[in-house]
Amino acid sequence: MQNRNKKNNGSLLMLTVALLCLYGLLASCKYFDNNDENKDDEQEKKPETVTMYYHSADGNEKGGYWLEGGKKVTLKKVSATSGRRGLWYKPSVPQSDDADFIGWYEQIGSGLASSPYVFFEPLTEDVVLYAKWKSYEESGETDPTEKTKVKLSFEASITKESGETISVAKDPVWVDTGSKVDEPSAPGYETSRVFTGWFTSTDYNERFDFANRTIDADTTVYGYYADWKGTLAELIAIQGTLASGASLYITGDGQVDFSNASVKSWFKDKTGMSDKSKDAALKVNFSGLTSLTSIDAETFKDIESFAAIIFPYSVEEIGKNAFKNGKLSGMILPPKLKKIGKEAFMDNDELGYFVIPEGVEEIDENAFAGIKDLRPNALPSTLKTLHPFVFWESIFGDCKIYYNGTMEQFNAITFLDSDKAKDPFTIVCTDGEMKSKVYLRKK
Repeated sequence: MQNRNKKNNGSLLMLTVALLCLYGLLASCKYFDNNDENKDDEQEKKPETVTMYYHSADGNEKGGYWLEGGKKVTLKKVSATSGRRGLWYKPSVPQSDDADFIGWYEQIGSGLASSPYVFFEPLTEDVVLYAKWKSYEESGETDPTEKTKVKLSFEASITKESGETISVAKDPVWVDTGSKVDEPSAPGYETSRVFTGWFTSTDYNERFDFANRTIDADTTVYGYYADWKGTLAELIAIQGTLASGASLYITGDGQVDFSNASVKSWFKDKTGMSDKSKDAALKVNFSGLTSLTSIDAETFKDIESFAAIIFPYSVEEIGKNAFKNGKLSGMILPPKLKKIGKEAFMDNDELGYFVIPEGVEEIDENAFAGIKDLRPNALPSTLKTLHPFVFWESIFGDCKIYYNGTMEQFNAITFLDSDKAKDPFTIVCTDGEMKSKVYLRKK
């Protein structure tokens, strides 16, 4: 009997130990599960992409719209890279039949914020913005032609070395409708940066022509600051003084000869930069070249010193291989652009999102190929000719390609080498989706 009790006690002890081990194992699994969940939570807190939602009507459904393919659109969704400034993802200004556009605002409670959204701040989460409008009725006027005074506003901001963005806007002025005004001076703010002038939008590719343009409605002009301003000849004389990330504003008259060996060598060898490392880069605004109509073939091929570029308003064509094998992370294409040449922006790995403007009629083969981080980009409704492989190895998976026109308009485009198409993919038009065998990308 005693031996049997000892045996039973031993079995009970072993069972107890086994249960404790099992409990510890389960607790350990729960610990790791919780850790995995925490890791997932941390990853969710740091999204690689965010979405910017633009409502053309305010919270009271008052406002305007965009015209896409002959239809009115009141919402635009733009996929943006987390950490980049919202400035690169700003849509065109919506239009209205009975109100003036004031700006983009976040919603606070049942109304809109008192100050406009600051697009210079880095994006860290989804943003929902509403267009703010001032109706003619609110001004006591029923028709814009009846206005006797209109408001001219001046907006400008400067990003300090600390990353803080501050507004340096001038006070607005009221002027007679249809009148011209002298170009105002720069905002009264002491800074080492150079004020380059007033522009029609925050794309900063068209200067406001105060000498010839009349103020017919409430108007806002935007001031632009750069770290350096001058001609290409003055630029290539600089030796090792520009810091990485510096912004340049290039001026000049006539069609500039970018093929000049000294110009290309300066950008390629980073002659003017104090840091000539692989990651050293410049933000270049060419909008001061107001007579430039084309960027010729291979102009800036293999140039890695451009981080971002703003094209002149006047440019209508970007040639073959013009920016191939570069390091562009952002660009603003000109509104007058008609043709984008073969392999023009091929293998710019860091180029994520940009807008192909309405007005572009032809996009040549491999124009945006090999851009690994390319976000879905809408094709303009003005397209007449589309070559194959435009987004080759750039848009992967089940990404859809968007088109700013109707299905009928899309089918009217001339597709060169369409016989090379194999697998259909989805084209999203303003009036629905359809499958197309146009060979724009690799499946």
